[in-house]
Amino acid sequence: MERRFVPSEGRAINCQLATGLFLAGEAASIPVDWRIQLTERWTTDERRRDRAYIPATVRAQPAWRYALDVVEEVADWGIDRVPVVGDLRHTPDADRLMARLSELGTDFVFEVSDMLQVVPGPHLAAVRPSGGPRSGPHLLRVRDCLRGADVKHRQVVTWTPGVDGRHRATHAVSVPVRLPGGRGGATLQLVGTSWQGGRSKLWLTNRTDLRAAEVISLGTLVERTEADLRDLRADFGLLDFEGRSYRGWHHHMTLVSAAYTFARLTAAPRRQERRPS
Repeated sequence: MERRFVPSEGRAINCQLATGLFLAGEAASIPVDWRIQLTERWTTDERRRDRAYIPATVRAQPAWRYALDVVEEVADWGIDRVPVVGDLRHTPDADRLMARLSELGTDFVFEVSDMLQVVPGPHLAAVRPSGGPRSGPHLLRVRDCLRGADVKHRQVVTWTPGVDGRHRATHAVSVPVRLPGGRGGATLQLVGTSWQGGRSKLWLTNRTDLRAAEVISLGTLVERTEADLRDLRADFGLLDFEGRSYRGWHHHMTLVSAAYTFARLTAAPRRQERRPS
């Protein structure tokens, strides 16, 4: 455990950061893989490595690389391919993860920061961000791409999400974009909405065949996983590991995941949820 800045908390705290992969559906999500995110403080000190039983092949990596590792590992299990869904708003170099997944032919839907820069579609090529220096002749922040969208790219999406059961209706905007720097040159679909007290949500996906409502339906599965993470913390001891062993941490997470999965599979079915239409 060490002091690290946690974007979701907005401050530095003593903690262990990890990446988890869940199999998620409308009614529940199940954790199936974990990676503890090690810093060079742990991987470059041989004495510390030995005491924590860190395997010789393990090295410090950026957060996006840990996410890619768990996706690639689970893909080798022979599970049917499904889109990878997640929240990359606080992940540096998020575009590198999306580019690599595109190269691997893996579908994804990621919530992204409104400051992420992309190459706009041809119909937005003349749009420029308001204020601030230009980062390049063809780069725009994703929020500026949506501001320049015309009426034909806008639609109303209405649904009742299952996590809180509240009816929602919002205007959705969908435009084509590409990642900068030649990364994953294929066209992506950028979908944006505004809800929850006016806070905008923005998703990028390489599934350009999906309707905006379908992208939102997949993207909001993150809410399902966040709710289940709260249960894992409150009722299953997710944060209770106090050791300093690499294998001990993964053993703890495996037991917590197994207990949670058993509880979910033997529990009464949750109320069926309605998805966006």
